[in-house]
Amino acid sequence: MVHVFLLTSDVRHCSALTARCGATLPVDDTQWLPSLAGMPCEHCILDALAVR
Repeated sequence: MVHVFLLTSDVRHCSALTARCGATLPVDDTQWLPSLAGMPCEHCILDALAVR
């Protein structure tokens, strides 16, 4: 499943990342995708599209 994360410059020093849907994943268990690919997390997509 592909999650959406808000990344900051200090992400290299984090041990875990929290997706827009609230899922927390260890940094070592994540893969960086250079483009849109895979099965998206519907909750992450909806949160990313929400007007704030």
